[in-house]
Amino acid sequence: MNDTPAKDEAIDDTPRTAFAGRAPLVAWTDWRKRDSASLVPHQEYDTCLASPGRTNRQVDPYRRRKLSTFSPAICGLANGDALVAFQDAGSGQSDIRIVRMRRHGRRGRTRRVDDAGRRGGNAWRPQLACARRRVVAAWEDERDGPAQIYTARACAASLTAPRPFATLSAFADERRRSSSK
Repeated sequence: MNDTPAKDEAIDDTPRTAFAGRAPLVAWTDWRKRDSASLVPHQEYDTCLASPGRTNRQVDPYRRRKLSTFSPAICGLANGDALVAFQDAGSGQSDIRIVRMRRHGRRGRTRRVDDAGRRGGNAWRPQLACARRRVVAAWEDERDGPAQIYTARACAASLTAPRPFATLSAFADERRRSSSK
């Protein structure tokens, strides 16, 4: 997984694994500092994805821009694609974003999952679960004071704006109400 040249400083962190179809995948936070950092901008904290022995692919949309992403969560789909959520500090506050990584290497459009809007919050440590064509994301957010758990769900096929829920317990209460009808 680590393809860092020997002269570069690197730390790989928070590995997460999943199977997408039959392929094993690993998503992780990749930190690098190159010798040329004082002359040429370089990435700092990126979110990456790879199959063991294959090329590392950057998940976040920032390429070589110096914007940090952390704490990936991964969910493999039966067709070999993967959904990867990550904590995105690119706007100054941490947001949760999700992207579909195609099995043939193409990255889909990155979408914001958390619902804090402009008022912000500090969303971190996302987790994902997939079932057939559905995906649910959960993360910690301290927008209302102490950290609370928030969730959102979407259709994995389209990844349109997910429907947010106030807290994980509110999500569980809604499920109970809908199943008793």
